[in-house]
Amino acid sequence: MSALTISPAVAATSVYAPVLPATACDLDLAGGGSDGVDDAVVAQLFSTARACIGRYPDSRELTARIAARFDVAQDRVLVTAGADEALERACRVALGAGRNAIVTEPTFEMLHRYVALAGGACRRVAWPGGAFPVDDVLATADRATTLVAIVSPNNPTGLVATLADVRRIHDALPSSLILLDLAYVEYADTDITRDALQLPRVLVTRTLSKAWGLPGLRVGYALGCAEVVGWMRAAGGPYSVSSLSLAVAERALDLGEASRAATIDRVRTNRGRLTALLRALGETPPDSQANFVCVAGQRARWLRDALAANGIATRLLANDEYLRITVPAADRDFARLSDAIEGAFRGNAIAPAAEPPAKAARVARRTRETDVRVDLSLHGAGRSSIATGIGFLDHMLAALTLHARFDLTLACRGDLEVDDHHTAEDCALAIGGAIDRALGDRSGIARFGYAYAPLDEALARAVVDCSGRPFAHVQLGLVRDRLGALSCENVSHFFSSLAAAARVALHVDVLRGDNDHHRAEAAFKAVALALRAAAARLDNAGVPSTKGVLT
Repeated sequence: MSALTISPAVAATSVYAPVLPATACDLDLAGGGSDGVDDAVVAQLFSTARACIGRYPDSRELTARIAARFDVAQDRVLVTAGADEALERACRVALGAGRNAIVTEPTFEMLHRYVALAGGACRRVAWPGGAFPVDDVLATADRATTLVAIVSPNNPTGLVATLADVRRIHDALPSSLILLDLAYVEYADTDITRDALQLPRVLVTRTLSKAWGLPGLRVGYALGCAEVVGWMRAAGGPYSVSSLSLAVAERALDLGEASRAATIDRVRTNRGRLTALLRALGETPPDSQANFVCVAGQRARWLRDALAANGIATRLLANDEYLRITVPAADRDFARLSDAIEGAFRGNAIAPAAEPPAKAARVARRTRETDVRVDLSLHGAGRSSIATGIGFLDHMLAALTLHARFDLTLACRGDLEVDDHHTAEDCALAIGGAIDRALGDRSGIARFGYAYAPLDEALARAVVDCSGRPFAHVQLGLVRDRLGALSCENVSHFFSSLAAAARVALHVDVLRGDNDHHRAEAAFKAVALALRAAAARLDNAGVPSTKGVLT
């Protein structure tokens, strides 16, 4: 593959890889979909499957139904594979080299990728709370601004832009396409779709994945002027939505309205109850108009982990600074969520304003050589999902995770066509950085750990001090050039890089052994056991140092 030249836009774009809680969860509140799917709609899957799978998709019937719902001509409607495809096609239409798009921050995380893949530059405008920042958007725009993306209700905050906001931006930027993503608008106080479509350069995207409760079908659509929609038809393939998905979507529009409306009412009621509960516990969630409530700031990751411990999955977004909690419609599920939140805040003797103890961390390390994403929990069950591209390194990291009793998710895309050095080094730096972040101020831990680990004839010793002062002594005595696809010199370098990023003093010695595989694996297991002992919780909550601080 060394002769293959990758598109710069693709090479610079990270893979969409949501990190799920390491703990197994049976109540999924991490997605943005509804839990109210009409049984008659589901039945369509079985009654139409045989007829659908034998022919190419034809979206004309669904297009006609959507056009009738919004009183527009059919040439103003494009059915797409979820709203995602509509957003991506819009970026292809409006952007290219030398052009830029304005995107608020935080917002739907795929928008930045679509802008980059279309060859455009992304200009970010902060919108953490309050009214939509129209003035900031206009101040950021220039002659090269050809797209402004507005997600309303916004994901993950649930904040909304008004029709007046959209109109001001539309009128002030005559060369820009206004991309109005209304994926969650069914839950909002006002649906501005019809009025927004009176503005010729507004393109509305909507979906059946959220309020209609059909995310697995991947059916969405775009509404706009016929000229823009025509360009979007040319910007992708003709059969992106399957025949079966189209048939079930048609059935949903025919039969699902009543159940959808009832589910939306329950979600809106529970959304208000959840917001009130969080505020009573000292949080300040925005006034969401979506089917989720957002917790922002230092408690986001802590609350995600606390809910996961109760079997409830939620979603961290925007560099782990925002926790999106989908509001369940069912009373049983809502009661379970409420009880878990109250228990997290009150049962753990943590004052609402205090910073929760760090137990887990997420690190993204991206360079021209590698793209590494790590999600690590110090006090887990030894679960791992690891993909470095180097089989032997995956094997060693799985052993490290298991015996340290960490939970680790790691995905790395590295320049293995060059060699294995950058991948091994940057994986170590990302894991070490996650350990450092998860340790926090290092209060309440044992600090020191040591262990011996044998593997048949090999015996390794590891000693670690979570001192805050990085140091590494590594003596493995490996004689082979490689272990699988991993250079032996990079085994030692891995431990040195790990110690540097984790800010620990680490001594690793293989005391004896004839087989290099055994020597390396014994070293990883000894380091794992030493880290497990050093990170263990103690009853006292102080920093284990006479200085009162570990730096």
